[in-house]
Amino acid sequence: MTRGRKKAIRLAFSGAVATYDGEAQVHRHTAERLAGKISGLPLGPSPIVLEVGCGTGLFTAELAALFANATLLISDLSPAMVESCRRRLGEKPGRFFLAMDGEAPVSPNNLDMIASSLAVQWFSDLGYGLGRLAACLKPGGVLAFATFGADTFREWRKANDELGHSPGAYLYLRRDQLERLLAPLGRVLVDEERLQVSYPDGLAFLRSLKALGGHLPHPGYLPLSPGALRRVLGYFDRMAAGEDGVTLTHHLLYAVVFRER
Repeated sequence: MTRGRKKAIRLAFSGAVATYDGEAQVHRHTAERLAGKISGLPLGPSPIVLEVGCGTGLFTAELAALFANATLLISDLSPAMVESCRRRLGEKPGRFFLAMDGEAPVSPNNLDMIASSLAVQWFSDLGYGLGRLAACLKPGGVLAFATFGADTFREWRKANDELGHSPGAYLYLRRDQLERLLAPLGRVLVDEERLQVSYPDGLAFLRSLKALGGHLPHPGYLPLSPGALRRVLGYFDRMAAGEDGVTLTHHLLYAVVFRER
């Protein structure tokens, strides 16, 4: 990924600090579900845990509650998000906040756990980035993360496809593809779920993405003209209409990888 792309991602999320929590229903749900999947893991009495992509701290708060005696290394690509997370959690011995690119981790190689909720989908090379992170784990350590799956925004993709346009939304992996990607890293468990989320209309969906900092299209995408975008929005609103507006799928993948001892 070019420096320009990294900068664009950093600026998008830095600009969303004030609006993020108000649109983060899926992110809040995902943080709670991921926390439930790691809550019983035997990490020891005083584990060292790195969080990648802390955002405003929704998942960080779950980690702090689960592992009260842990050393928490709390990171995000966006310094503004790191500061927002710091304000949410507050200063405390054993908590360290740092601006860091998760694909180029600056951390010791004796971590008990690396955890991330809805951040690694922004990696330029998911397999390489996760491999770099796994290398920071001690033998028996755990890499746990949630990311989006292939059915995410399938309704929006369909509307674009049927009108002959390329959607700007990223293409994500299926569950089996993620399992194969992770297999070299250790013992892998992957679960999935699909949430149906309603918005007043397609424009409200796009505005929600921007409020979350997640509105950047995939690299190389050529934006639609205003007229083409209006046609897509109109078609999408009719196609995806439901009782509460329009409905979009959020496909969530939850992965837990145990590094071999």
